[in-house]
Amino acid sequence: MREEIMEGIRRHILPLSGLEKAKLLEVWPGHSKISIEIPESALNLYGNLHGGFLFSLCDITAGMATYAYE
Repeated sequence: MREEIMEGIRRHILPLSGLEKAKLLEVWPGHSKISIEIPESALNLYGNLHGGFLFSLCDITAGMATYAYE
């Protein structure tokens, strides 16, 4: 593979941070709602929200909604 292609591929590995700034708005069994200001570090190379960040938010809220069942 050409080196410039490999370098482009390597640039897709980004650190994700900022999840700790999420604020819980609502929670009850089977439901949770959070709010978060998207940090620049959560954007991918194209300026869009990184899929891993988005799915982490989904995982957090699903866990909260499930945990609320006790």
